[in-house]
Amino acid sequence: MKKELSALDAAIKYIGYKERTSAEVIIKLQGLGYNQDEIEDAIIRLKENLLLDDSRFAFDLAECLRRRGASRKKAIQTLKAKKLDEALINEAMQSFTDEGEQEAAEHEALSYVRRIKKCTGNGFEYSNKDCKRCMEKTLRRLVSQGFDFDTAKTAARRACEQLSSE
Repeated sequence: MKKELSALDAAIKYIGYKERTSAEVIIKLQGLGYNQDEIEDAIIRLKENLLLDDSRFAFDLAECLRRRGASRKKAIQTLKAKKLDEALINEAMQSFTDEGEQEAAEHEALSYVRRIKKCTGNGFEYSNKDCKRCMEKTLRRLVSQGFDFDTAKTAARRACEQLSSE
């Protein structure tokens, strides 16, 4: 059966929707039934024409995740899911600092605590038991998003303190 598109054209169509990694393109082309030689030729041509660049992809995605407040752990998981090389992931993760991680955790904690406050309707004018529960929920939320326990604990405490003083 003759394919309608060459491997290169199929790859260009695939990366036209959004930027992809080499591994993602290879998997897609394999799924479409192209042979290894066609796939390798397509990948080489895409890289020569700067249409496929795993390094650029890794740095851009890491920066986007950092700006969105993702934890270091979550960002690494996301980059690994894109089947990027470990060395490339480590290089891209250099933009994640401890201060930035704490800041992201505090931003997420404050946002989450404000949503809890909005849902209860009565803010933090309730018992210490409710404040403790809010702190625990916020801490669980941050840890589930990949922040380490100490960072999450500090962020949750500061968010609860800030909103209780408002």
